[in-house]
Amino acid sequence: MIERHPKDPGFDIGPDAFVHVPQLKGRIRDPHLSKFRFLDFEEIDRRAKQAGYPENWRRPDDEREASRRKALEAQPDEDVWIFAYGSLMWDPGFYFDEVRIGRLAGYERRFCLHLTGGRGSPETPGFMAALDFGDLCDGVAFRIGAEKVEHETAVIWRREMIAYGYVPTNVAVSTAQGEISAITFVADHGSERYAGPVGIDEAAQKIARAEGMMGSNIEYVLNLDEQLELLGLEDAHFSELAARTRAYGGR
Repeated sequence: MIERHPKDPGFDIGPDAFVHVPQLKGRIRDPHLSKFRFLDFEEIDRRAKQAGYPENWRRPDDEREASRRKALEAQPDEDVWIFAYGSLMWDPGFYFDEVRIGRLAGYERRFCLHLTGGRGSPETPGFMAALDFGDLCDGVAFRIGAEKVEHETAVIWRREMIAYGYVPTNVAVSTAQGEISAITFVADHGSERYAGPVGIDEAAQKIARAEGMMGSNIEYVLNLDEQLELLGLEDAHFSELAARTRAYGGR
């Protein structure tokens, strides 16, 4: 039996969560095992201070909560869908009742955010993934049941909105079972972290060298490449980025 965190409300993944995508069962990490479920902000702040981060690197709690409320108010139903395109696809850290493969038009998966913390540093900066305007992005959509929404979206916001760079955005996602309204996290063009269009070669070279207090940037990219393949999702642009990153990193 997996020991639960003292603050865990005791949720479970819905019994029919994988009915539409049985191939994903066992490929998505149990939230119990996710390091992202209950982030220790005090420890993160301590390590950030040691690493020389500025005092205001982290988004204030009230600002983060206000963005969550705004996004939830725009959702049409009591249940909430989250569209994932990066590590949330295989390590969501939150409980859900249904999962589908989804396609988002008008956006693409891009490494377009400067990364000087986490898996990068001021000395060895890298790039973080985000959604940016483009053609389309295939990903994974999770439905969080109404009774779980309040707690589980707070878990998501503590992870995705801890720092600046993303804008929670309500989008229409196409799935084989029909169109849904979902929340996803899009690159904030007004943020200092936004790098704009970055050439694949430039991105690959920086990612291959970048490392921070959460590990290496290349580790994240290669893990994402592996997971997209396991999930059966194609992304030609990202596949090329991953291949060049692997070459520059000697892997």
